[in-house]
Amino acid sequence: MNWTEISQLKTKEVLARLDSSAKGLSSLEAAKRQERFGPNEISKTRVTWLHILGRQFTSPFIYLLLLAAVVSGLLESPFDAAIIILFVILNAGLGFYQEFHSDRILNSLQKYLGSSALVKRDGNFVREPTALLVPGDILSLSPGSVLPADIRFLSPGRLLVNESVITGESIPVVKKAQSLKQPPGDMYQAANIGFSGTSLVEGRAEAVVISTGQSASIGQIAAATGKAGESSAFEKDISGFSAFVLRLIGVTIILLYLLNLIIKGPAAHPVALLVFSIALAVSVIPEALPVVLTFSLSRGAARLAKNRVVVKKLNSIEDLGSIEVLCTDKTGTLTQNRLTLSQTYPRDDRSVLTWSVVGAEFINSGPPLDPFDVGLWDSLTPGEKQEVRQFRFLSAVPFDPDRRRYTVIVLHGGKKSVVIRGAPEHVLDQCRSFSPEVWGWIKNRGLLGERVLAVAQKIAPPRQSLERLDTSAGFDLVGLVSFTDPLKTTARKAVQQAEKLGISIKILTGDSPEVAGALAVQIGLIVDPGQVITGRSFDELDQAGRLTAVFQNTVFARVNPLQKNRIIDLLQTRYSIGFLGEGINDSVALKSADVGLVVEGASQIAQESADIILLEKDLGVIIEGIRIGRTVASNIGKYIVATLASNFGNFFALAVVSLKITFLPLLPIQILLLNFLTDFPMISIATDKVPLKDIARPVRFNVRGLLLLALLLGFVSTVDDFAFFALFAHYSPEVLRSNWFIGSTLTELLLLFSIRTAGPFFRGIPPSRPILYFSLSALIITLVLPFSGIGRNIFGFVPPSPLHMSYILLLVGVYFFVTELVKLAYYKYSHPAN
Repeated sequence: MNWTEISQLKTKEVLARLDSSAKGLSSLEAAKRQERFGPNEISKTRVTWLHILGRQFTSPFIYLLLLAAVVSGLLESPFDAAIIILFVILNAGLGFYQEFHSDRILNSLQKYLGSSALVKRDGNFVREPTALLVPGDILSLSPGSVLPADIRFLSPGRLLVNESVITGESIPVVKKAQSLKQPPGDMYQAANIGFSGTSLVEGRAEAVVISTGQSASIGQIAAATGKAGESSAFEKDISGFSAFVLRLIGVTIILLYLLNLIIKGPAAHPVALLVFSIALAVSVIPEALPVVLTFSLSRGAARLAKNRVVVKKLNSIEDLGSIEVLCTDKTGTLTQNRLTLSQTYPRDDRSVLTWSVVGAEFINSGPPLDPFDVGLWDSLTPGEKQEVRQFRFLSAVPFDPDRRRYTVIVLHGGKKSVVIRGAPEHVLDQCRSFSPEVWGWIKNRGLLGERVLAVAQKIAPPRQSLERLDTSAGFDLVGLVSFTDPLKTTARKAVQQAEKLGISIKILTGDSPEVAGALAVQIGLIVDPGQVITGRSFDELDQAGRLTAVFQNTVFARVNPLQKNRIIDLLQTRYSIGFLGEGINDSVALKSADVGLVVEGASQIAQESADIILLEKDLGVIIEGIRIGRTVASNIGKYIVATLASNFGNFFALAVVSLKITFLPLLPIQILLLNFLTDFPMISIATDKVPLKDIARPVRFNVRGLLLLALLLGFVSTVDDFAFFALFAHYSPEVLRSNWFIGSTLTELLLLFSIRTAGPFFRGIPPSRPILYFSLSALIITLVLPFSGIGRNIFGFVPPSPLHMSYILLLVGVYFFVTELVKLAYYKYSHPAN
């Protein structure tokens, strides 16, 4: 049932529309409706763990690794095959955990609906499981009740409902039973509707169920959450990279094999050529990429944990570094999420505070629950609190949502006083006179984003009965009180740090435009508090207008969950988006964003939907997290460039040379050994240090840029390999292979030190110790192995002569010099900022 339409109907019309009555439904009718509407639960598609596990083996990169394992087995290298299979299992296990974890989100949503409710069946209230509720059921609600479905309130009286799980705002809103004169533009204006998942804070009421299950508000959020966020930007980039390498290898295997057969004719050995072609093609595969990814991301997660940041999804670390726009829900993230006293009118008049507390409902019922009352009570001194206790409560006129004021009658010092408290315009309307500057004061506080409460009182005639007291006019204004949700002390500094890192901040909040605008001015996001667009105004725009609005506006107020999601979707057409939220209302946007972040203490659903949880409510930890994420992304990019450049260089050189000679330029086992020795220094690059200038802007896994640089450097490597061939081709195959193997290993190690920095290598910061240790170990093994029995008998090496060694070192030196020139030219023209 459409709650917008229901909100405008009178109580009898609502019951008639739902085919119900004040006596509720009969058990028979309820059973029929249960069959018609289904259970009051959030439905979801059941996905078995086997199905999730199977998906982990369907990516292009997994195909590459499995192909490499098969080739290693054909070459009688079971150890290499076992290592590669281990990589596959490790990746599959990580992916399985991530996907299986996301399936828990919908289960968490169901918990917010409670387990049972008091429902009127056959004329009597009975407790029934919430899953059995149907439209038309009459519910009995009391303070603390979680609304198990969307409902329309039927009972008159003051009701306060906490809608933070839907709107994100912790201040309870007033609800009433009367029909609305105008259709509500959004859920914030639905004053007689209660939404599933929200809770009743104050008052008792009867209500009729209007929507259940997937048709209810929380069900719609669940449906949107299930559709959002299939894969991260990092996962898409890796998938695209893997697909490219897979296509390259496939084409090369076929061409290389056919060309060898055509050129060499009868002298060719088809089986040996096939094995060589496959081994050569597989040599392009960065087989250690899963290890580098896992090690880099895990190390980054450990560093983030030290900064009180919990990473639930490892791939989100790289996405964290790529954030260009950070969207945040104001309450609890930029502010302290509590109302505190700001100012009084008249200024420094403490009696205003006393009368404001006297005019509150809680003085007759217990401790303050309303955030305004909590803020007022906390602002009183012990002496003032004792003074309030001297007032004797006599009577009260219940809060009227239409008149937006509350009236109490108290006795103090032998005199009866009538006190009214509420919205300024409704209280001032009952006052005899007040200074004209009052309206200016109210306007100024509103522009600052503060909430204003007015209080007035009058002395009642001593002998007049309570029933005959006039509570509608003749009051004297006591004063005004303004409240603010204080800004977090670190918020302004965090925003400034974000700007230095090239990150734009946008506020997406359910609060009023006045409050949101004032906050944005305080932290320096906008200069005019009027530079705010509301969710309703956003919805009124066409698609082109919305696209323009999301890029031109910084502050979005009165936005509901689906509007937040639409804003993020539009922003994602140009930028990588991070979203910081807290409530159920944020769960869709958290999952839809490239990176979802929540603070500790956020709703369970928000935590389940997020990728990263901040254990400390400080935006500064996000900035540090982004810095770490960019460091991880930078090091992964270095590995991709280094391994592909060296692999491409050797790949193309060996492929071309194999067409010119009658023997294999490198044995398959020598190719795999070359990769094995250089992989460990490459893997250690995950521990490398990164200069601040390299992470001073959003870092994105740029597949095209990385491949371009790898191909350019690979071309240098290929030319160097041709020089090796030209120099040693007239020697025996064993000499050529040995010298080529030594030269290729040395060039790959030097390449690693070159690509560590975008500038000259000697100006870079010192490398990490693991890089030095592994590089030195690979160097020693490469130089010693040709002189050992293992090198000669197993790998077919021969010791190089001193003259040959000098040639090798000369070629390697020239290669390193040219590589530096090409790298510097690439960064100069493709990244002028560097």
